[in-house]
Amino acid sequence: MAQLNELTISSSSSSFLANSISNSLHSSFASTRISGFPKRRSDSKSKSLRLRCSFSPMETAKIKVVGVGGGGNNAVNRMISSGLQSVDFYAINTDSQALLQSSAQTPLQIGELLTRGLG
Repeated sequence: MAQLNELTISSSSSSFLANSISNSLHSSFASTRISGFPKRRSDSKSKSLRLRCSFSPMETAKIKVVGVGGGGNNAVNRMISSGLQSVDFYAINTDSQALLQSSAQTPLQIGELLTRGLG
């Protein structure tokens, strides 16, 4: 579904900006109106430009939350327990026991050889 928008620009020298916008917006679904900024007292010529454009909805954002270490993983667990949805959660830690307690869908242990699973 296209979104209707009205854009008002206010400057006495808005013709360059209006032309830039008109060159970058192309379509015929939504109605966007660009009108000149309030006139300066010494400027008696003001230009208006009407533009038609459409704004198509973008795909929904893919949000990923990465918790690193004990504090980051605690934050991830709190977000999950609060009911936050449509988010991918990752838990990164050297502590294998902490990762077992994590509610994140994707736990990732780092430094296994160096820390031997300890925090």
